[in-house]
Amino acid sequence: MFTLTVDATKKCNLNCSYCYKGESCDESIDFDRFVAAFEKVWPTVVEMSGDPKVFCLGFMGGEPTCQFDMVQKIVEFAVAKCERNGVTLKWGMTSNLTLLDEQKVLFVKQTGGQIHSSIDGDEFSQNVNRPTASGSGSFEEVMKGINNLKKFDMLLGARMTFTPVTLPYLVENLKFVNSLGYKYIAAFPSTGHIPWEPYLDEVREIARKIGVERMHDLKGIDRLRPWDDCAYHNTHGLKINNSHCGACRSAMAIGVDGCFYPCHRFTDMHNKEKFKIGDHDNFKSTYSAMRVEFEKSFSASCVDCEVYPICRGGCWAENLNASGSLQGINSDLCGFNKSFMEGVREAQIVFPKSMRPPSLSMKGEGSCVTTDTCIVCDCSSCSSCDSCESCWYSECSGCVGGPEYEIRPD
Repeated sequence: MFTLTVDATKKCNLNCSYCYKGESCDESIDFDRFVAAFEKVWPTVVEMSGDPKVFCLGFMGGEPTCQFDMVQKIVEFAVAKCERNGVTLKWGMTSNLTLLDEQKVLFVKQTGGQIHSSIDGDEFSQNVNRPTASGSGSFEEVMKGINNLKKFDMLLGARMTFTPVTLPYLVENLKFVNSLGYKYIAAFPSTGHIPWEPYLDEVREIARKIGVERMHDLKGIDRLRPWDDCAYHNTHGLKINNSHCGACRSAMAIGVDGCFYPCHRFTDMHNKEKFKIGDHDNFKSTYSAMRVEFEKSFSASCVDCEVYPICRGGCWAENLNASGSLQGINSDLCGFNKSFMEGVREAQIVFPKSMRPPSLSMKGEGSCVTTDTCIVCDCSSCSSCDSCESCWYSECSGCVGGPEYEIRPD
């Protein structure tokens, strides 16, 4: 399986408080330039797509629905390309949902795509974190988008971001998002926005409260990241896996400039020129060489940390932004992860080694048959595992049916 993430546009109709992409602008990818670049790397993409051949196409931004006509053109091109070459196409986009009308949802459904929702919680938290570009609230438009997803049975997973401002409401926001129908929720802290260091005691307490509610009002969530990961690791331990993410190994991104990068986090960096993956003629060798350089940045000091199997040293792009070096560490996020893990431990919850069995079994290529998403990330964008056998879980937990928890005996 090989994944290409496309920045269709830099334009966004929201002005999220924690956005790492910088200011919105009208710059969008040129279709002809995209096709020319893609055609030159297609042989390598096919070679790296595994057997059976699976190609994953994802759209980030900006907000993809701000330039949905371009998304449609690229998807139609990819569908035809894959059909001619016997390659299975999986595609999806991450959206803030505010511009998601019925026509857009129908196109995604008819072409076999998925829509991953970015929503931060109830009206207060959503409007504080994710106001529109004009400064008004976005909550009402998000609810309209969710209703359109439900009309076509397209509700998938939700990605929530919380800040120190919305941290006190995280438990209630998880309940709210679950009440909308989301069964797979990933709730992660903002980075590079407001430092977490002054709030670590609150982080620990919120993680503990999530553990208490995980047996009750949050039990309807089948998969809750990163809490479930931490609980499983605290109970059974996770494998040490130094493979990090799929950047320059089984995934890459293309920016609005038509150039390739390790992942979508690098397409808008101030020093992005350093991370362009060469020209198209020597793409494969440059791609592999950059992965080697990334692996050199691995911090051996992290291996002995109890949360390393969860964070695996942190996102390379975030480490670079925080420290100025791939070899650096995002110390603020590191402190957050440790405090969060402490709260999980204090909850005294035993995460079962075998969850309720999935309705469909797992099969190779690191993809869950039931959810059609990666069991590690709940998304299809990073391909950080090569197969289910190399999954970073000690045992595959299945994703489906929801965990059954119990109080840890004294």
